[in-house]
Amino acid sequence: MNEFTENRNFIGLNGILGRRDFFINCLFIEIFEAIFWTTPILYMLFTKPELISVFQSGTNPFCFSVWTGIIGIFSCCLYFSSIVRRIRDILGEENNNKIYMISTILSVLIFMGYTPAGNILSGRFIGLLILISLIFFEGKISSQKPKSEIIKFNWGAFLGTWLWGIFNKKPITFLIFPLIFTTGWFPFMLICGFKGNEWAYNKKKDKYESYEAFHNAQQTQTIVFSLITPLVTSIILIAIFAGAGNIFYQYTKQNPKIKHIIVKSFKNYETKALEATFDKIEKNNNEYYFYINPKEWQADYIQKATLRNAINYALIKENSFNDVLNGDALKQYEIMNRVKILSTFNNEILAECKIDNNDIQKIDNYLKDKNKNLSDILQIHKKINESCIYNKNVTLP
Repeated sequence: MNEFTENRNFIGLNGILGRRDFFINCLFIEIFEAIFWTTPILYMLFTKPELISVFQSGTNPFCFSVWTGIIGIFSCCLYFSSIVRRIRDILGEENNNKIYMISTILSVLIFMGYTPAGNILSGRFIGLLILISLIFFEGKISSQKPKSEIIKFNWGAFLGTWLWGIFNKKPITFLIFPLIFTTGWFPFMLICGFKGNEWAYNKKKDKYESYEAFHNAQQTQTIVFSLITPLVTSIILIAIFAGAGNIFYQYTKQNPKIKHIIVKSFKNYETKALEATFDKIEKNNNEYYFYINPKEWQADYIQKATLRNAINYALIKENSFNDVLNGDALKQYEIMNRVKILSTFNNEILAECKIDNNDIQKIDNYLKDKNKNLSDILQIHKKINESCIYNKNVTLP
């Protein structure tokens, strides 16, 4: 193969690679990482929320670092193949030693983002900057080639994916179904958009008298699939969730122990997730103390959300969450008075609730009153908000 011949394959060191095809190859690598790296991490954090605090501390688990390194090696080997052809196109040179040296350096810099050192030195940002630069630099060779009449972004393929694939006889678009359960679904939709015209034209090029006729047909499909796809997808998802929900309900009805295990698992997950938002939690003399870094105690919405998380945690620990849901708000207000948020710097109180016992009884009476109106409810919320005291002059380290 001539060194300046266009080579649009995913793997290959010979030839050149244009900006558009380089971006498509990057999307394929992103799907690879979504399947074997991003999605498993999100699943792990969902099933083991206690790991959230570990990642927040900046110290990644050893097994995570090893797996990230392995994924990084595979990804960078895939990147190297495309980078070589992209560099050759940008430089317009046949000096392979120079091209391989530059490509190796760039690939190593990208790999740094997958290492613990790269996390400290913003390696992922550097890698992203390299890839973006390679996409936006115009190639000396590819820029001289005439532009194809077919290669344009196909919005019908992007929006319609599998439905568009049925109409245009491209079964590869059905990969969207397994990818829905990963973070790779959007990169795949982009690939369908970029490759859609090529796929469609190669299948039906004898059908069209001109390129203009082909593009007009695809524009019509774009309008149709942008309307049909959300509707059909919604119907399918509703049917799947309704069917799965009914099966789950019938199964748990016949097996109450399974239901108990699932409810317990969700409660455990919620507890772990709430624990991850605080540096430390203590219970002393029937009171709950939640410690956070005072530097995080800035915006009002963060203060309110943090106090709400602390109260929810205490309710779960006191097995009172169901009581609150069933209308026993009295228990909630009693527990609120036992919650305090403290600074990890000097144990300074950052937030607490001080609801008067008489007010608690009044609020309980309001809630039990069947004739209560909107003004009563607003008064209750006002009482609760006034009882929550937030420290606005926090001492910082």
